[in-house]
Amino acid sequence: MNTWQERLNEAVKNDCRSKRELAAALGMGTQYVYQIIQGKTPAAPKLFELCKLLGVDPVYVMTGEGSPEGSGDLLKVLADLNADNKAILLKVARGLADSQKEHSAP
Repeated sequence: MNTWQERLNEAVKNDCRSKRELAAALGMGTQYVYQIIQGKTPAAPKLFELCKLLGVDPVYVMTGEGSPEGSGDLLKVLADLNADNKAILLKVARGLADSQKEHSAP
């Protein structure tokens, strides 16, 4: 699959819900998901919400890098956190990334 629309369309096809049901779950008009797949550029927050609904990694959808599932579980958890907990988790993740870089440096 070459384009992000194709990757998103594949995720929509693999979901048991219709495009209309997905659009309704996003609080958007009935044609919203169809329009995105056809080339309409979505707002980033809505695209992330759609990816969360579909259980796919938005980075994979947009870039083709990684796997469809990728960080989908992590994104689901993040979406449910309040702002304070998101800030704490971000600090922890940055610390882990820095530690990983230090241990993998030659």
